[in-house]
Amino acid sequence: LNYTVLSLSPSILEEVLKAIHIISVDMHRVLIVLLGVSGVSREVLLSDINESFTQEELARLSTLITERVSGLSYQHIDERLFDDLNDIPQKYSSLIQHIQHSIDRLVDRYSVDEDLQYSGIQNMIQHPEFTDLRFAKNVMSLLEDSSLLSRLLASCIRSKQIQPQVLIGSESGESQFSDCSMVMVPYNVAGHSRGALGILGPLRMTYSKLIPLVDNIADMVNNLLSNKDGKYG
Repeated sequence: LNYTVLSLSPSILEEVLKAIHIISVDMHRVLIVLLGVSGVSREVLLSDINESFTQEELARLSTLITERVSGLSYQHIDERLFDDLNDIPQKYSSLIQHIQHSIDRLVDRYSVDEDLQYSGIQNMIQHPEFTDLRFAKNVMSLLEDSSLLSRLLASCIRSKQIQPQVLIGSESGESQFSDCSMVMVPYNVAGHSRGALGILGPLRMTYSKLIPLVDNIADMVNNLLSNKDGKYG
């Protein structure tokens, strides 16, 4: 496959939580596992916990917190959600504050932009278009400053279309993209778009082969994420 493959995951602000698990590591450390509905988990190790807890106590607290955050995106979780935990012993209050602050730090760290990953830049170089210095500089500029590619893939996610979409040169409405084309498709979990896959190349691409290829890859990702989601209780 002599093209560059792109993958865009949505900002953490858009991620929806399924559960929070609190796991005892030792007397003064616990591991917080934040599990999203897509199956993606984020882990935070909390140290210097003043109180010691049994795993049974932590499991009970995990259930209570999960009841309040399940189905909410990270951007809708704040301290007010934990204000009504009046039936929980005072010994948990410090730990709950630690959890809230951990979520805040995660949001601050990951909410700057969507997470764009790409591979196969060396494949693009094999195309004869790369003998054109202007074309080569344009493509490398696109990859170095990935904001345009992120926007194009994000628009694919927001479109909620199931079928692959093809952007060819100036049809994208972006002058910087005039020498390129991209086949892209969103991937879904439980009927909701959670990210997008794309193949970037020159204007002269074998669209008849790439469109079904991208579609099949998205189907595999959909099935993988759905199965992973189903393993959690």
